[in-house]
Amino acid sequence: MLKKYDYLSSLKRFKNTFTGFFFGGIISMALILGFILSELVFYDLVKSKNKNNE
Repeated sequence: MLKKYDYLSSLKRFKNTFTGFFFGGIISMALILGFILSELVFYDLVKSKNKNNE
């Protein structure tokens, strides 16, 4: 009985860690993508501004 409970709790803990890691990965990926996109947009804005000034 105790062994079965230990197995279930360890499985639950593993699942929680896995989901946490999974969502953490998704969030970090989204942040990185958003950062890259904002950098690209900012670069384009600066480029177009420089073109207008010339």
